[in-house]
Amino acid sequence: MISTVNEENSTYGLRNVLLDDKALSNRVSHYLKSNDPIVRDNAEGYAIYDMLTDYTVNSIISINEIEKLFSGDPAFYKWAYSNNGLIDNSIDKIKRLGALTSTGTNNRLDFEFNNRTNYTVTELNDIEVGSKQFDTLKQLFIQGNLVDALSQM
Repeated sequence: MISTVNEENSTYGLRNVLLDDKALSNRVSHYLKSNDPIVRDNAEGYAIYDMLTDYTVNSIISINEIEKLFSGDPAFYKWAYSNNGLIDNSIDKIKRLGALTSTGTNNRLDFEFNNRTNYTVTELNDIEVGSKQFDTLKQLFIQGNLVDALSQM
């Protein structure tokens, strides 16, 4: 994606190889307007870091929001514990995310440039609707528990 022109791998030595040239040139022009001569001299390096950081942050946010949208908030996932503590914190996540982890298109890949320091996201509330079968299922569970209790006597 990028290459370096010096041994130190400094910002000054970063050069674009596979990033979108148009998006990178927009970012480079932003850094060339800086009053700081170090920033102007390293404009391409800063623009590369900017693109990679923007892509990384957007990917993290996108993955989190897609997971919440289709499988609920990860805070409510079950974790596996033993007497010694936490064993696995992804046990419920794997079960819930089957549809999202199968092959398909990537989420967000655009590199629209703007000098963002904040990211806007949307949070959807759950819609809770009572089940028409609730009373029937409740009665079946009660009967099942009674049968289990009586069979253990």
